[in-house]
Amino acid sequence: MSRLVDALVARLGELGAELRTGVAVTELAPRNGGWTVHTDDEPMDADAVIVALPEGVARRLLAPVVPNLDDSQPIAPVVEVVTLVVHAPALDAAPRGTGVLTVPGSHVAKALTHSTAKWDWVRDATEPGIHVVRVSFGAQGEEPATAALDDDAAAALALSEAAALLGVELAPTALRAAHRARYVQSQPGAAIGRAAQTAAARGAVRAVPGLGATGAWLSGTGLAQVIPDARAEADRVRSAALWHRG
Repeated sequence: MSRLVDALVARLGELGAELRTGVAVTELAPRNGGWTVHTDDEPMDADAVIVALPEGVARRLLAPVVPNLDDSQPIAPVVEVVTLVVHAPALDAAPRGTGVLTVPGSHVAKALTHSTAKWDWVRDATEPGIHVVRVSFGAQGEEPATAALDDDAAAALALSEAAALLGVELAPTALRAAHRARYVQSQPGAAIGRAAQTAAARGAVRAVPGLGATGAWLSGTGLAQVIPDARAEADRVRSAALWHRG
């Protein structure tokens, strides 16, 4: 994903786009058929705006200018991912392929990705016998098993779960490094009524001239859904703006 971001930034530069990072948008305000985007830096004027943010932030920003848009905040799963670098020649054969998902109740970990087996660039960056695995904890309605642990204990639990899931012995001495990351997933898990809520939000946004919204909370997860949806929304907003200009 970091490579994708770098490629997108480079492409934006080729197109002459202005990219601002580290700037938070605080408010959208209608302005003479267009918009003023207020930030914690300086305001910007725009003919049209497409909001591409996680659901909670997007709803807070859009609700004041989109009639009938519900600004209630979704309850999304909290996930912790512990990345391990281990010396384990037994993993050279990739005993679980690129990774596994666990059956609820079978393990405290929810998933494992064998990054060295999945990505050539990770494998090329490591020495023989060194492997990178990512162990995920936490799910909808369930706190990560690592939540109350310090970093060392979280790494130890992840190593134990990795050994069980991969079917190999991973002694504490095999661990060369560990990194722990905690984040909130970009959208809630599947729930009854979710599709109707999403459709209502999209319809409300599209009823406002010069305004669009895209992201996984509207399109569904995965690049195969996010990218076509973003393109379609950009085309819709652009076409509407051209028609409005006459």
